[in-house]
Amino acid sequence: MTQQTRSILEARSQQEAREEGEVLLHIGRQLVKARRGIGMSQRALAERVGIGRAALSAIERGARHPGIRTLFCLADILQQPVGALFGDCDPAADAEPPGSGEIGDLLEVYEEIEGDGAKAEVLHLLLEVGRSKTKMLQ
Repeated sequence: MTQQTRSILEARSQQEAREEGEVLLHIGRQLVKARRGIGMSQRALAERVGIGRAALSAIERGARHPGIRTLFCLADILQQPVGALFGDCDPAADAEPPGSGEIGDLLEVYEEIEGDGAKAEVLHLLLEVGRSKTKMLQ
């Protein structure tokens, strides 16, 4: 592999890591907003989801990938559609049930992916779908 190829791959990897971090941070912020909106503590939410408080804290900080089942469970407990975690969607306007439409398709793909880089790309797509839905509603 040439030095130029290595440099290109390294730059691409750094860009993917930045985008992944942005997506995870956005999801975390949405979770915190929803959790606080219903007056629930991290500990109480973590117990209901079946994960540790530290794990939930890491997800909310964008430091940990939430599993797809964890995302659905969090959304259910927080009384939010899963799509609301990926964008600034109006939860009442997101009428798609879990597993349907664009977001459902992307979530199905996410569930089958191995490797953090590819998962980050799918999370990024989910975020973009959420943003586009928000723009359509405005």
